[in-house]
Amino acid sequence: MADIIEPPRGKIAEKNGNPTKAAIDFFWSIFNRSPLNGSFTLTASTTSTVVTDKRVNSTSVILLMATTATAAAEMDNIYIAPGREQFTVTHSNTSDTDKTFNYTVV
Repeated sequence: MADIIEPPRGKIAEKNGNPTKAAIDFFWSIFNRSPLNGSFTLTASTTSTVVTDKRVNSTSVILLMATTATAAAEMDNIYIAPGREQFTVTHSNTSDTDKTFNYTVV
Protein backbone atom coordinates (compact mmCIF):
# COMPACT_ATOMS: atom_id res chain seq x y z
CA MET A 1 0.00 0.00 0.00
CA ALA A 2 1.34 3.43 -0.93
CA ASP A 3 2.18 5.96 1.76
CA ILE A 4 -0.18 8.88 2.09
CA ILE A 5 1.58 12.20 1.72
CA GLU A 6 0.32 14.77 4.18
CA PRO A 7 -0.11 18.37 2.98
CA PRO A 8 2.53 20.72 4.37
CA ARG A 9 2.03 22.27 7.75
CA GLY A 10 3.65 25.36 9.14
CA LYS A 11 4.53 28.50 7.23
CA ILE A 12 3.09 27.54 3.84
CA ALA A 13 -0.21 26.27 5.29
CA GLU A 14 -0.48 29.24 7.66
CA LYS A 15 0.24 31.68 4.85
CA ASN A 16 -2.55 30.38 2.64
CA GLY A 17 -5.09 29.21 5.22
CA ASN A 18 -6.26 26.51 2.79
CA PRO A 19 -4.77 22.98 3.02
CA THR A 20 -5.41 22.22 -0.68
CA LYS A 21 -3.88 25.52 -1.80
CA ALA A 22 -1.00 24.93 0.60
CA ALA A 23 -0.34 21.49 -0.91
CA ILE A 24 -0.38 22.93 -4.44
CA ASP A 25 1.96 25.75 -3.41
CA PHE A 26 4.26 23.22 -1.79
CA PHE A 27 4.30 21.09 -4.95
CA TRP A 28 5.21 24.07 -7.15
CA SER A 29 7.80 25.26 -4.64
CA ILE A 30 9.65 21.98 -5.22
CA PHE A 31 10.08 22.96 -8.86
CA ASN A 32 10.59 26.62 -7.92
CA ARG A 33 8.13 27.79 -10.56
CA SER A 34 4.44 28.37 -11.26
CA PRO A 35 2.18 26.25 -13.46
CA LEU A 36 3.06 26.90 -17.09
CA ASN A 37 -0.18 27.10 -19.05
CA GLY A 38 -1.29 28.68 -22.31
CA SER A 39 -3.50 28.26 -25.35
CA PHE A 40 -3.15 28.40 -29.12
CA THR A 41 -5.06 27.74 -32.34
CA LEU A 42 -3.57 25.75 -35.21
CA THR A 43 -2.81 27.83 -38.29
CA ALA A 44 -5.27 26.98 -41.07
CA SER A 45 -4.08 25.79 -44.51
CA THR A 46 -0.54 24.93 -43.31
CA THR A 47 1.14 21.85 -41.86
CA SER A 48 2.79 23.51 -38.87
CA THR A 49 2.13 26.10 -36.19
CA VAL A 50 4.84 27.76 -34.07
CA VAL A 51 3.84 28.67 -30.53
CA THR A 52 6.15 31.17 -28.82
CA ASP A 53 6.51 30.77 -25.06
CA LYS A 54 9.64 31.94 -23.23
CA ARG A 55 9.15 29.16 -20.63
CA VAL A 56 9.79 26.37 -23.18
CA ASN A 57 13.16 24.74 -23.83
CA SER A 58 14.31 21.73 -25.85
CA THR A 59 13.70 19.30 -22.97
CA SER A 60 10.18 20.53 -22.18
CA VAL A 61 7.19 18.24 -22.38
CA ILE A 62 4.08 19.88 -23.84
CA LEU A 63 0.73 18.47 -22.68
CA LEU A 64 -2.31 19.34 -24.81
CA MET A 65 -6.04 19.48 -24.18
CA ALA A 66 -8.35 20.09 -27.14
CA THR A 67 -10.97 22.78 -26.46
CA THR A 68 -13.06 22.28 -29.62
CA ALA A 69 -14.44 19.23 -31.42
CA THR A 70 -12.29 19.86 -34.50
CA ALA A 71 -9.21 20.14 -32.28
CA ALA A 72 -10.07 16.83 -30.61
CA ALA A 73 -10.37 15.18 -34.04
CA GLU A 74 -6.88 16.45 -34.91
CA MET A 75 -5.15 14.99 -31.82
CA ASP A 76 -4.02 11.80 -33.61
CA ASN A 77 -2.25 13.86 -36.29
CA ILE A 78 -0.17 16.09 -34.01
CA TYR A 79 3.59 15.99 -33.42
CA ILE A 80 5.22 18.53 -31.10
CA ALA A 81 8.89 19.58 -31.24
CA PRO A 82 9.95 21.80 -28.33
CA GLY A 83 12.79 24.27 -28.87
CA ARG A 84 14.24 27.41 -27.34
CA GLU A 85 11.35 29.63 -26.18
CA GLN A 86 8.92 27.98 -28.61
CA PHE A 87 7.45 24.71 -29.78
CA THR A 88 6.40 23.66 -33.26
CA VAL A 89 3.20 21.71 -33.76
CA THR A 90 3.09 19.65 -36.97
CA HIS A 91 -0.50 18.87 -38.01
CA SER A 92 -2.85 18.18 -40.92
CA ASN A 93 -3.32 20.82 -43.61
CA THR A 94 -6.99 21.84 -43.37
CA SER A 95 -8.93 25.08 -43.68
CA ASP A 96 -10.46 24.73 -40.19
CA THR A 97 -9.86 27.83 -38.07
CA ASP A 98 -11.17 26.57 -34.74
CA LYS A 99 -8.61 23.91 -33.73
CA THR A 100 -7.83 25.41 -30.36
CA PHE A 101 -5.82 23.79 -27.57
CA ASN A 102 -4.83 24.55 -24.00
CA TYR A 103 -1.32 23.44 -23.07
CA THR A 104 0.89 22.94 -20.07
CA VAL A 105 4.70 23.02 -20.17
CA VAL A 106 6.36 20.46 -17.91
